[in-house]
Amino acid sequence: MVVEKKMRHSGNLGKVYAVPLGDKSFTFCVNCIGQEFTFFDYLSDSATIPDLLLGLPIAFRIFVGKGEPKHGKWLEIGKVELDGEFLLSGKFLHKPVGSDEYFIYQDGKSNPASLSEVKDLELFSVWFSEHVRKRLEEYYDGKKSSAVLAIKKHLGIPV
Repeated sequence: MVVEKKMRHSGNLGKVYAVPLGDKSFTFCVNCIGQEFTFFDYLSDSATIPDLLLGLPIAFRIFVGKGEPKHGKWLEIGKVELDGEFLLSGKFLHKPVGSDEYFIYQDGKSNPASLSEVKDLELFSVWFSEHVRKRLEEYYDGKKSSAVLAIKKHLGIPV
């Protein structure tokens, strides 16, 4: 089964946000295509765009709900010209509730896949700002995301 959905590109392409964390530090993300956001493995006490932002290690790339940067009080701090992987749709693990089948969701399409093909992919889900913040805090504390673990358990996906 192949399911297709048309992707829309937003005018937010390349917008950079400083995400405030509870300890008065900031981490950073960039809006890639659509509602895909790449979060970087970088903390700062300043909400200014880090040098060579796109060259920083990536923590994760996820879909973020529309309007969530504003709702979560993320600081829009500028815009960068995207290139390479940032301009490509990410690949996500899609496993419908109650199904034993796995799919790779990319560019508006879900294509059948094996567990080995999807085991290292990010989950196909939409994240809201409060959950993003908790995931980031767990990430910087060296913990696995409790939300990702719960979703995988619910869907019967090995962790």
